[in-house]
Amino acid sequence: MSIDAIGGYFSLDPGGGRGLAGLSRSLAYRSARSAMAAALAAAKPSAVWVPNFICGAVADAVRTSGIEAKRYPLSSWFGVPDDVKPDPGDWVICTDYFGLNSMAIDRAIIRFGAHRVLTDASQSLYFEARPGSTTVYSPRKFFGIPDGGLLVTPFEVAPPFASNEGESLARSAHLLYRNVGQIEKGYSRYQAAEASLASCEPVAMSDLTRVLLGSIDAESAATVRMRNYNHLAEYLPLKSMDVPLLPSGAVPLCCPVACHDAESLRSKLTSRHIFTPVYWPDAEIPDGDCIGLRLRDHTVYLPCDQRYGESEMSYIANIMIETMEAS
Repeated sequence: MSIDAIGGYFSLDPGGGRGLAGLSRSLAYRSARSAMAAALAAAKPSAVWVPNFICGAVADAVRTSGIEAKRYPLSSWFGVPDDVKPDPGDWVICTDYFGLNSMAIDRAIIRFGAHRVLTDASQSLYFEARPGSTTVYSPRKFFGIPDGGLLVTPFEVAPPFASNEGESLARSAHLLYRNVGQIEKGYSRYQAAEASLASCEPVAMSDLTRVLLGSIDAESAATVRMRNYNHLAEYLPLKSMDVPLLPSGAVPLCCPVACHDAESLRSKLTSRHIFTPVYWPDAEIPDGDCIGLRLRDHTVYLPCDQRYGESEMSYIANIMIETMEAS
């Protein structure tokens, strides 16, 4: 099979669908971090409990809000351990990691109450927000759009500042480069686009992104992602690779594969034009947080999104097996 590149940043989404369900019912921001910062500013919890294994954007949002951050290690189910005891005025941030972890959100809501749980669904665009809770989404992790973060919350949030449409157009350059196959040339533009979203200022989603999200084929993308994930999850474990089963109804961001030498494996996959993300190398994780350390240091995240089909998944699986057997 001839492979150009699998994984990496998206091209501009072609549309052709009925749009993203729930867009009209959400508050739309420039990024997930600005949406989260706005929610925290509105609710004003006494403190926020945050998992050690977390995106820096979440830490930035908490820091910007001026609210005290407290840390917790992940439990065996990737949620809040039983010995973590938040005070009554505290909030707890729970992450639906890779779209595979909604059970941990529901357990936290049962323990702490929906009004005290902030769901970080940045990696889980299809997660259904639980009544009474606050949920933040990042649709640009799933589709080729220049910006965007969504917020669902029962709290009254101040309206965001107006978007800068010129900045949104500039953030579209890498998407267009990938559309015409100039992946390496567009990568520096992708990095610049990511850097331009670093602020937690509560700015609105751009009109361009709203138009794009209003026409994406979200249903088809979900079906393809689930099918691709299951292809990998059915094949790789036969070669003793640890791949979690896809929960019923879950739509994955990617396919996590636990391995001892993740850095070396990623490098070998890159040499075969399979590009895998790293989550999150700068996260400070203490030695006792075994789950967090495994996810940061000993897991490779394989692409399984809607750009690909069975042939690409078979290629990835075969390269994984070949690489693991040779090591």
